[in-house]
Amino acid sequence: MEIGHYEKAAESYEQIFQLVPDNLDALQIATMLYKKCSQFEHFVNILLGCLKDHPHETELSMVDMLASLYMENNMHVEALRHIENAKRCGRELPLFLTKSVNLAMLIMVI
Repeated sequence: MEIGHYEKAAESYEQIFQLVPDNLDALQIATMLYKKCSQFEHFVNILLGCLKDHPHETELSMVDMLASLYMENNMHVEALRHIENAKRCGRELPLFLTKSVNLAMLIMVI
């Protein structure tokens, strides 16, 4: 599939979310499609908006995607901040996020 097709699909899913703001699945799909076509700024903006507007409903896999992107860019404190925010919402962190926390802390110590 061409990059342009991914981008058009992402825009369509983002429009669905704008029409139905409770449809976080559409937003998650849009986010993954934007990442696939290297629209990282858009990818990050959508994730940050979702975490801000829907902190209790956002899939923890989306928190992990954002944290992973921050860690890939040596922004470990930002990654930890978003993971801790998810934890503060009273949610138990799954193993994949616990690993991300441990990895970020280890890298910061080294």
